[in-house]
Amino acid sequence: MAGTKALLMLENFIDGKFLPCSSYIDSYDPSTGEVYCRVPNSGKDEIEAAVKAAREAFPGWSSRSPQERSRVLNQVADLLEQSLEEFAQAESKDQGKTLALARTMDIPRSVQNFRFFASSILHHTSECTQMDHLGCMHYTVRAAVGVVPGYMCTMCRFVT
Repeated sequence: MAGTKALLMLENFIDGKFLPCSSYIDSYDPSTGEVYCRVPNSGKDEIEAAVKAAREAFPGWSSRSPQERSRVLNQVADLLEQSLEEFAQAESKDQGKTLALARTMDIPRSVQNFRFFASSILHHTSECTQMDHLGCMHYTVRAAVGVVPGYMCTMCRFVT
């Protein structure tokens, strides 16, 4: 149709590739009520593919040194920071929040989350706490365990 703008079609990122989905959901711009993009309606097949890819990537990722993993997370933070305006525009449109809020809270908070975990990898590897009242010591080792399910908050999707 002449004059009609094509909708942005988002895809799942699985095993290092953007992949189409068999089903999509319309995403509405809250400020206009109009559909501005279509997002994957991921189901069992996509979840199984993502879990399989994560399991296959786990040995290589978990065998990297804490310094290497920290560097990768800091690189993600750097990329987010460099593209702050683009991400803020997208988050504002997706969530219907002000651009100022996306610029000053959502995207910077995501950057900070990546930097926090990049630092945590280096500094919170294990703990040993003496528990005098019980006559013992409490020892904690933090180590990668593999693929785990998670729930994403719908009010602040970008931050999680």
